[in-house]
Amino acid sequence: MRAVLIIDPDLGFVFWLGRLLAGAGCQALPAKGFSEASALLDELHMRIDLLVVSSLLTGSAEFAETLRRSHPNLKVLLVLDEKERSPGQFQNADAILRKPVQPDRIADALWLRIVEHVLIRHFVA
Repeated sequence: MRAVLIIDPDLGFVFWLGRLLAGAGCQALPAKGFSEASALLDELHMRIDLLVVSSLLTGSAEFAETLRRSHPNLKVLLVLDEKERSPGQFQNADAILRKPVQPDRIADALWLRIVEHVLIRHFVA
């Protein structure tokens, strides 16, 4: 089972994505911020395959790089808020997706396709 760490202060988004990924056979690990995510990882001692992180969180690029040191095959999906124009200083994401304004079947399909693509590249490469 692939483990996905989702870090976003928007709990509605975290819940939606976690449920979507769990339905696709992934283990979704939700967190509102980096300290909560770090505590969760310290407690669980498990390999993380994908980090889904909000670009609005200050230090997201640094956190991703730190996490990649202990999870060398980690892939990163950067989440842009609906009003953001660019990922800013975050340059090392494997994929970038805009947060859906109103999640629906189209958003579900798009997110699952992108996550699958990133994870397949992860396991094939």
